Amino acid sequence: TVEVPAGRPVTPITVTLQTTAAWQQQRQSLAAVEGRVTVAGQPPPKRVAVFLVDGQGTVVKGALTEPDGRYRLSDVPPGSYAIGADPLAVQHCTLPEARRPVVLREQAVLQGMDFTFVPETRVDGPAAQTGRSPSWVALVQTKIMRR
Repeated sequence: TVEVPAGRPVTPITVTLQTTAAWQQQRQSLAAVEGRVTVAGQPPPKRVAVFLVDGQGTVVKGALTEPDGRYRLSDVPPGSYAIGADPLAVQHCTLPEARRPVVLREQAVLQGMDFTFVPETRVDGPAAQTGRSPSWVALVQTKIMRR
């Protein structure tokens, strides 16, 4: 019960509640992605951002790697995405495949979505390291940090 002082306008609101069964059924259809981020010939890098981007370029899920380089993106609606890792996360390394397409099916766990950084012998700045423009990297980092 909500009491409203006399003469005050009341704005109606609508609240939709899901039953536990409906919520469980919806959650069971969600997918997940697992993988590992490594550096060739070196220990795994720490706290590398891994993310899923939808067709409109919106980051729908992101995570940071664990100390062993593993990550898991859980509770993702089925669909087509691009999965990526922060190409600037490891200094003096390149990430040959910073983004790649994935299709997630209902209740599936897509495993083995690994990213391997390769040490460089020459560094000329962020764009040379990644093959990506610095603005693309800044956009992804900004979207992940907002989550």
